[in-house]
Amino acid sequence: MGAPTQPTKLRRKRGAHGGTPRQIQMDQQQALPNRPVVLTIAGLDPSGGAGIVADIKTISAFGCFPAAALTSVTYQNTTGVFGAEHQSAETLRSQVVPIITDLNVVAAESGMLPTAEIVAEVARLFGESNLPAPVVDPVMV
Repeated sequence: MGAPTQPTKLRRKRGAHGGTPRQIQMDQQQALPNRPVVLTIAGLDPSGGAGIVADIKTISAFGCFPAAALTSVTYQNTTGVFGAEHQSAETLRSQVVPIITDLNVVAAESGMLPTAEIVAEVARLFGESNLPAPVVDPVMV
C-alpha cells in the first residue's frame, strides 16, 4: 500500500446552478411563468402526433405556459397503437397537486383518461380545487 492520501475537503452542494439557498429561491421565483398557465391531463403518444406532446405544442403556440400530468404511456407510432401502461389515480394526483399548489392554472384540458379510476380522480381533483372547468377531449385507445 502506498502513502496515506490527504483527506479531501467536503463541500456543501449548492445546487446545479451553484447558487446559495437564497439565490435558488430567487431563481425559482423568477422562473414562474409570466404567461397564462394551461394544465393538460392526457396520455403520451411518443410519436408526437397526439396526446400530451401535441397538447404542449398547441398550448405553447397560443402563447401560454403548458403544465402537464400524464395518464398513460402508449406504445405507438404513426401507423398504430401497440399497447399502453396506465398511471394509477395516486400517481396522477401526485403529478397534479404540486402543479396546482404552485401555479395559477387559468385553463385546463383532459385528453386520454384510460380507466374509470383515472376519470374519478380527475373529477375529484377538479371538484376539490379551484381549477377552472376543463375542456374535455374524450380519447380512446
